[in-house]
Amino acid sequence: MTLGVRRLGYESATFSANLRAGKTHRATFPLTPS
Repeated sequence: MTLGVRRLGYESATFSANLRAGKTHRATFPLTPS
């Protein structure tokens, strides 16, 4: 029971972290010189 909840929280945390990283990468990408 606790393992499932912990795994679910971990997956949601990594998902939000990836989403946040994707947003920042997308926002800063046009600013970087080619």
